[in-house]
Amino acid sequence: MGKCVGELFELLPSVEQRESLMQVARLATRCENAIWREWYKNDPVNDLDMARRSVVKTETGKWPKLEPYFLKELPSGITTVAFAKALCPGVGSYVYDAICNYVRHLYPSKNKRLEFLTYKSRVPISNSLRIRFRERAVVVRRDPDNEKWFQVGLNIVKPNAVMWVGVKPKGASRFTYDWMNDLSESGDHPSGGTISFIRKGKKWRWQIALARSRRADEVTETHPIPGRTCDVYAPIDQEAFLFCEVHTPKLWRHRIEANDLVFMTRRHATLRRQMGANYSQSPDSGARGHGRNRAIKCKMPFSERYDNRTTNWIENRSAEVVRFAVQSRCEALRMEDLSARDPGSLMLGDFPYFKLTGRIQNKCTEAGIKFASFTSLEKAESMLSAVGASV
Repeated sequence: MGKCVGELFELLPSVEQRESLMQVARLATRCENAIWREWYKNDPVNDLDMARRSVVKTETGKWPKLEPYFLKELPSGITTVAFAKALCPGVGSYVYDAICNYVRHLYPSKNKRLEFLTYKSRVPISNSLRIRFRERAVVVRRDPDNEKWFQVGLNIVKPNAVMWVGVKPKGASRFTYDWMNDLSESGDHPSGGTISFIRKGKKWRWQIALARSRRADEVTETHPIPGRTCDVYAPIDQEAFLFCEVHTPKLWRHRIEANDLVFMTRRHATLRRQMGANYSQSPDSGARGHGRNRAIKCKMPFSERYDNRTTNWIENRSAEVVRFAVQSRCEALRMEDLSARDPGSLMLGDFPYFKLTGRIQNKCTEAGIKFASFTSLEKAESMLSAVGASV
């Protein structure tokens, strides 16, 4: 089984370790931004080619196939790995190799590259400090001062000297503790990952993201009944946000409410309209780059709270949908594609419905339940009415 469970730990570095991490993060972030720019700048498909392709897209409805693109060397003749190494003096190869591999796998992918070339998405250049690393850059051991805690050894600085940093496993499951205990005893490397410098409240923290395989006793036993399906859809009258229905000799229906998020969503939409109005009404100051920041400064704290609340809400509701399907012993789950609906017909209006659908699909995969989606409301209604008539 692949490494499908993400683990996030807060790091507890000393003052000297924080300074070392900061130096490496600045070099690694600059290197990653530069690699992204080089891939985009040297793409053989230019704007003129895309203009011609857009004509074909208009006529046929499909984009012409993009020629494969792989940037091994820059126009100067230097390889991308050598270029990354020159941008990261004193940084270990596990870091700049990971950066090159990350961009190399992501940029040429069909959908991502097309988004960049059609300006639907920008190249992910950011000032947020992060350190990507390969698998062999990290090891785990027990904390010498506290046997209940762990430390991660970071091999990211030259010469190859391991930097032991404490981790804060607060809130970790027993499966996570068992996984880290196995690593500390075996000496194996956990996985590649990312070290990030993020702000939590009023303080800046270092955190590390790793991945692990799901343990055998961690998989939920579903014991499904063959042919039993859970249908998840949004009723047209929005009596509830979602209905989960299982059609047995009796109809089992479970309501998924969204009333607790409706007011916050509407307030967020109102603030976004106000931010746009404030910015458009101050063209002089906005043109100089400070008007936008002044206009939206008072709204940013609420926007951050809304994003966090939305993420938590999606996690809770997706878990509830799958819990009902597992409890009902369903073999499959069919869900309406809410992104295809008019947002005005749904209780939450403009909302990242694709994230909710994606999390439900992920949780179905984890629980061993088949997942499918449908977009036709008429088909859903006829399907449900036919089953209801036969009950």
